[in-house]
Amino acid sequence: MNETIDTSKLVAGHPVSVYFKEKELIKLLTEELKDTDPSSEYQKFYNIFNQLQSVERRFERKENQLFPFLEKRGWNNPSQGMWSFHDTLREQFRLLRKKIEAREIEEIDQDIQYLISGIFRLLLIEETTLFQTL
Repeated sequence: MNETIDTSKLVAGHPVSVYFKEKELIKLLTEELKDTDPSSEYQKFYNIFNQLQSVERRFERKENQLFPFLEKRGWNNPSQGMWSFHDTLREQFRLLRKKIEAREIEEIDQDIQYLISGIFRLLLIEETTLFQTL
């Protein structure tokens, strides 16, 4: 199941093609966030972080749109694991937001790498497991 999905074969507006377009935006935002120094470019960093945090809406769509569809067909275990993964990332965003707003720069640098790593792990699981199953 580790083959790549050819999104050009999907109908325009298909949920999976939308998720793949979002994935490209998420990659751009994470790169821009990594390249922005929170101590000298605080407002820019904060704005990019806010844009990246909108990924939580993607989690909600998957939980409400995709998971019920798959669970009706007996695919429960991976979606339950992804729920947990979403909750962990939500908590990371929440804690990181507090640190950003308190301007705890040293902790931000460390935690942002952990958050980005978690996001990329989730994107990989989506592509290799979730979307393949759909």
